[in-house]
Amino acid sequence: MKSIAQPILFSLLQTGIGAVVIPVGLISAWKVASKKKLRPFFIGMAGYLLFVCLLKFIPDLFVTGDTSIGMLMKDKVIQLNFYESLIVTFLFVFGAFTFLKFFYMKYSEKQYAVTFAIGFAGAGTIVNLGFRFFKYHFYGNLINLAIEKKDDSILKGAEEIYKEIKNITITYISASSISQVFMFILETSVVIMLFYAVRARKIYEKAVEDDEAAKGTWLENAVPMRIVMFAGAFLFAGQYPYNLIYNRYITSMGHIIACEVICGIISVAAGLVAKNMYDHLSGKSVKYDAPEAKKKRNIASHAKKKLSNIEIDEESDK
Repeated sequence: MKSIAQPILFSLLQTGIGAVVIPVGLISAWKVASKKKLRPFFIGMAGYLLFVCLLKFIPDLFVTGDTSIGMLMKDKVIQLNFYESLIVTFLFVFGAFTFLKFFYMKYSEKQYAVTFAIGFAGAGTIVNLGFRFFKYHFYGNLINLAIEKKDDSILKGAEEIYKEIKNITITYISASSISQVFMFILETSVVIMLFYAVRARKIYEKAVEDDEAAKGTWLENAVPMRIVMFAGAFLFAGQYPYNLIYNRYITSMGHIIACEVICGIISVAAGLVAKNMYDHLSGKSVKYDAPEAKKKRNIASHAKKKLSNIEIDEESDK
């Protein structure tokens, strides 16, 4: 074994620290700006860890483990990357939407959309970039120390991790950092879209509460579900090129740059859509946000009652 270069180890440590500092710094700034509670941030982090990190182990056992499917998928880059991107997108969107629905009535003000979003996306950044690079830095130093002391027992135990670390370059570290920033923007945007979808569903529920026949129909479900699918499509489109870089399926500079450009375009587009949705959210809870259609119905009903009372009074005068 050859020792790992110190500049590589330093860059790994530096990037790992940055992956933790960015979400923590952003949520601190947002806390000061919004003056809202931090609890949804930690709920968002818990949602990511539960759905994207823990639950992903179940399908991974069948698709990438020592099974017949796993053997078929081995070394098939396109299929593996498609699976990784699809399962992460599904678990992320399903987990975020589920958590947002469950905690919505407690944290329904629009500012909490950003708080939730930083939590979900921040957990992804810390796990995928921070913890991973901290692990590489730790084992890299351990391997260097074992080589210096000629400790074969440590070197034998670290053979697998050494295979991952030995090919790490400054280019890979830089590309991973840039793509992770794009993914943070994309995932934050997707959660804001999902918050908008939950808000839309609540509004439709209130709009049809006087009409029993309309409950459970397209009026109640179509718009929110369209937003969810739209958000999922954005996430999958960004996740696919991101995974190509993250899993080192591509190594040439041309392919890396192409994937970075695609990630950047998708994340910016998603950010613009999310900002538009956020701007259309009112600051108050949905229980105070009666839709225009319901307002008109209430006004019409009130006018009818008033007219009826006038007619009764006229008849009594006769």
